[in-house]
Amino acid sequence: MTKSGKGRRFWIFGALVILLLVAAGFSLRLMGVSTTNVEANLRVGTALAAKLACSAHHLSGMHKDQAAREYRSYIPIPLGMQVSFSPDKVNVAATLFGNTTTATYRPGLGCTIDNGNTAAVDKLKPPEVSRADAPKAWPAGNHIVDLDHPVQDHLHHILNTDNAAGYQTRALLVVHQGQIVAQAYAEGISANDQLMGWSMGKSLTAIMLGKLVLRGDIKLTETQLFPQWQSDKRRHISVKHLLQMTSGLDFNEAYVAGSDATRMLFASNNAADVALASKLAHAPGDHFAYSSGTTNILMELLSRRLGGYQAALDFLRDEIYQPMHLTETTFEVDPSGLMVGSSYLYASARDWARMGQLMLNNGKLNGQRIISQAWVAAVAQPNTSNNFKPYG
Repeated sequence: MTKSGKGRRFWIFGALVILLLVAAGFSLRLMGVSTTNVEANLRVGTALAAKLACSAHHLSGMHKDQAAREYRSYIPIPLGMQVSFSPDKVNVAATLFGNTTTATYRPGLGCTIDNGNTAAVDKLKPPEVSRADAPKAWPAGNHIVDLDHPVQDHLHHILNTDNAAGYQTRALLVVHQGQIVAQAYAEGISANDQLMGWSMGKSLTAIMLGKLVLRGDIKLTETQLFPQWQSDKRRHISVKHLLQMTSGLDFNEAYVAGSDATRMLFASNNAADVALASKLAHAPGDHFAYSSGTTNILMELLSRRLGGYQAALDFLRDEIYQPMHLTETTFEVDPSGLMVGSSYLYASARDWARMGQLMLNNGKLNGQRIISQAWVAAVAQPNTSNNFKPYG
């Protein structure tokens, strides 16, 4: 080959390398993350993909190929992402540019990203719920007494229209006067499949806390909540501040690589640690800032008050799942064993509807008092902040 031929080859090779690097940077930007910290970017992308694929397959009933694509709603087709399932389907691995993250499924506990030591999760007993009442009418069981066919047809029309527009609507359900009157499910989704809740998990976390308040195990006005807060003004943060997201903690909710929120969900061994270590940016009660971190602090507080992570799971089973008949619900745990109260709750459409019906019934369901009527009223009250009061 002539020198000019070699020069052309090197030029073409160099151009391809530059093109790949540009494409990689563009792909990472599509993830919604910065290109200044590639390692953190890759960690967020692979952890999110592994976790979502694992939960989609084991909890939402998606076949492997569909589950492997689940992350694309959040990371739009990143260049080179590979998602694979172990032969026993228990572990899911996501690889991007040589960086691999895995997530592991445990029955009753869901999927956990393998961040650090996971021995604590292996020791947990899942909160198994009796399904003996399944033949009873909803909400005490899963039997649907009567469907309103015009409403049913309209619901199917909405679902089909949504999915034709790319909204990925998976289940729609209508409850009227305490009974399910219509339901519709997307292709491949059944009434028993558990669907991602993301921040709707905060509502069940609040219900759990409401039950503790009803039992007298915790008070909204309590302060001095954690030992590491005793030597500074964080000791003035109350349970109510955390619930209303007016704690004043400097927690970054932005979903970009390296932020507090992404470190909490995708890179931490314990989901409460990042927010617990946050400093104060405002006086407690003065400033509202949406914070998934404070919800995980509340789950940590709840777990400590009950006697640990296993005790919290037992409480969830005995005081919430069983009386409400939440038979197709999974509150996933982090590697330390803490339920990720901010984000990782999966439930069937019928179970999500039960949670809504509980609030409509002023805290009662299936003839049992789960939370007080005063608690239901309190969650609809404005917060005390100076900047944004609607969040209750």
